[in-house]
Amino acid sequence: MDDIVSHKFEQERGHVISSVEVYTNQHGVSTEEAVEALNEMVEEDWKGINEDCINSPNFISKDVLSMLICWAREGDESALQGLR
Repeated sequence: MDDIVSHKFEQERGHVISSVEVYTNQHGVSTEEAVEALNEMVEEDWKGINEDCINSPNFISKDVLSMLICWAREGDESALQGLR
């Protein structure tokens, strides 16, 4: 998510290649199409994470899983703040 948000800024700085640029080059699509595809991947991964947590074995504490998911979501939310 962070790479998608910072793509334009990183490009202007001439910094390292971003996942958006890699996707664009590999699939021959526009930047907008690459961003959309990467956002869909992120969404699918979140669905998988949530599903795995619901179906997790009993030896993993639900409190620990909840804490880890909240921590990961905070990272996504911080990246999204750059869009607002």
